[in-house]
Amino acid sequence: MSVDDEYLRGQLLSDDTWPEKFHIREDDAYFYRATDPATGEEQVRRHNVVLRETRSKRTGDVIRTERLLENDALVCYSPDLVTAPILPEKPRSARSADSAETAESAETAGDL
Repeated sequence: MSVDDEYLRGQLLSDDTWPEKFHIREDDAYFYRATDPATGEEQVRRHNVVLRETRSKRTGDVIRTERLLENDALVCYSPDLVTAPILPEKPRSARSADSAETAESAETAGDL
């Protein structure tokens, strides 16, 4: 395991030979300001999506990309340490996706 200026690098080893290799990466990463609904205080949150790309060892082509998870977490350290831009609010497209997921969850729960 090693860390450079941009990446955490590591590898998993196996006694078996695999025709693919995997890359874990983030997408849609940003910081934004939000109001804590419980206290009304301003907070900074970080959003990102974690993806796993499966690549052919022979060609290097991406065979598939899987969305592993989506994070939306409270930043628990000083916002002064954040070197990336902090958006004034969560982007509208992300809020729309949250609403769609909530509606879909409600529909699924109704099917139970």
